[in-house]
Amino acid sequence: MRFFPYGSATAALLAMSAPVLADNSPASSTDILAQKFGHREDIIDVSLSPDGQQVVYISPGDGQATFAIVSSVDGSHARPIARAAGDPLHLEACDWSSPHRVVCKQYGVAMRDNVLAPFTRTVAVDDDGTHIQPIGLRNNVDKLRISQFDGQIIDWLSGTDGTVLMTRDYVPDNTMAIGNFGSREDGIGVDLVDTVTGRGKRVEAPIHGNAHYLSDGRGAVRIMSSDRNSGSGDILSGVTRYSYRLTGEQTWRPFSQTDAAGGNALIPIAVDGQANVAYALRSLDGRDALYRVALDGSMKTELVYANPNVDVRGVVTIGRDGRVIGASYTTDRRQIEYFDPQYRALARALGKALPKLPLIYFLSASANERKLLIFAGSDVDPGHYYVFDRDTHHLDELTSARPELEGLTLSPVRSITYPAADGTNVPAYLTLPPGSSGQHLPAIVMPHGGPSARDEWGFD
Repeated sequence: MRFFPYGSATAALLAMSAPVLADNSPASSTDILAQKFGHREDIIDVSLSPDGQQVVYISPGDGQATFAIVSSVDGSHARPIARAAGDPLHLEACDWSSPHRVVCKQYGVAMRDNVLAPFTRTVAVDDDGTHIQPIGLRNNVDKLRISQFDGQIIDWLSGTDGTVLMTRDYVPDNTMAIGNFGSREDGIGVDLVDTVTGRGKRVEAPIHGNAHYLSDGRGAVRIMSSDRNSGSGDILSGVTRYSYRLTGEQTWRPFSQTDAAGGNALIPIAVDGQANVAYALRSLDGRDALYRVALDGSMKTELVYANPNVDVRGVVTIGRDGRVIGASYTTDRRQIEYFDPQYRALARALGKALPKLPLIYFLSASANERKLLIFAGSDVDPGHYYVFDRDTHHLDELTSARPELEGLTLSPVRSITYPAADGTNVPAYLTLPPGSSGQHLPAIVMPHGGPSARDEWGFD
């Protein structure tokens, strides 16, 4: 099955956003190709509902606008539920707090005191576009500062009642303006938030400064990190302290600590509540490796996966509880080492079913994990989105990432190395025009820095 990014209900919006030529002259083949390749991908972000019956996805609109669209998985009904104009906010990601309630994160950059500053705002909306509700803490003129990042969902919970576990930015009141009765709470706390009403119940008191939290996927905050100040106001010392809790306890215990020079501390990145462990990165022979750390008080640590040539990028999770099923790393292309035997077997089976689309990723799942949202692509195919039913073994296509490029012959991407002046082999990717031998061609070279970012094999 296939749905289309706007659906019949928004055909007018599609017409508004269609690329046009600057004049009325006939379009040349070059103009048409420029329009096709210049069009933004149709799916920016996508998520499957807890009951597996609907998807919500973000799609580009007119100008800088972005739309949140809800569609049934069989493509029979698609409808826009939210729009961000892009001046400055645009929709970045959406997910589900219940089968009929969607939470969307908006991102923007705005001028503040002559400085461009990024900020986020989080809102919830029903799957028919009604009952829009901000769920971050609101700003007002009595606050001492502007809330730059209003919050982050750290646990999507069961997906049945519309509640989520969310960090929120608490901003103190200006007591000089409103008397001595204002709130003095300042920093990042955690609330259990009803996405229908926007009201929250305190879970973790706000901590002044930069604090981060990891939940166990079952509604319990198990790990906290905080950046220590140097003692000179709000200047950070470069030291980050990580703490954890035992199941059912409120007392924080030391997990690890980085020093100003970086050190070799365990950096927790995920918690598996079912197994009662944390997953953490730590350097091994000069590369980031993945470790499993028991959260039972013993801090027993075991190596899960390491690659001698590249860093582990992070973990691969699935389901509403964020269960860890694998580790990801990039050689010339992104690779996944699956720990979960069922998903390892499923990934192999999908690779055989889609032999021309070797880049296969599990994006989202229903609450019972019986329906999975999957992306598959390659260097010569921008990719396709599928829903896989694990009970019927049906794999149904939703849409392609760039339908305007269907039917075009795209260029294969080759992973190569070339020697620098000092003999160092430099990794690179070479893309030639289709059918070309590569001889006597002009070249476009696109260098970039690193090592925190890199290119990957695939369509670009």
